[in-house]
Amino acid sequence: MIEIQYVSDDLFSLPDEQGDAEMSRRIEAVIDEVLRARTYQTIHFIAKSLGTVPLVSMMNRGLFPEARVVLLTPLLKDPAIVEAIAKSRHRGLLVIGDQDHQYSPEAFERCGRSNLVLEQAEGANHSLDIDFDVDASLQVLGRIMQRTEEVLFPVSVKEN
Repeated sequence: MIEIQYVSDDLFSLPDEQGDAEMSRRIEAVIDEVLRARTYQTIHFIAKSLGTVPLVSMMNRGLFPEARVVLLTPLLKDPAIVEAIAKSRHRGLLVIGDQDHQYSPEAFERCGRSNLVLEQAEGANHSLDIDFDVDASLQVLGRIMQRTEEVLFPVSVKEN
């Protein structure tokens, strides 16, 4: 597992398009370096919020077509992100709360054209919390963990 800390103050001083491109460049440089050092049988990418921008960009360009992806709270208010997700052939999971400021029912539905499993967390905000309800928030997170495991590590049953 590799966690990439790619956000810095200089990124936020750039216009959105330039910042997105620089974020993608930084992430792809790390991925290239890691893959140069070792080969992997399976690759999974998990991103949340702003981190979904470079991941969706990679998906849109057809990079790592066999990788499974998990998009947590993607920026569904951005039409370019929604279109790229809808056109993607990657398998994986998209999770967003219906109380997330980035949630759009129409965009969420449009993403259903992809190969991603869609999970709408009822009552959850951008942090995937349900206000100050700890029990309900933990239930949401448990469900997301379960769905992530099902999508990233599917169990195939062979019939005799």
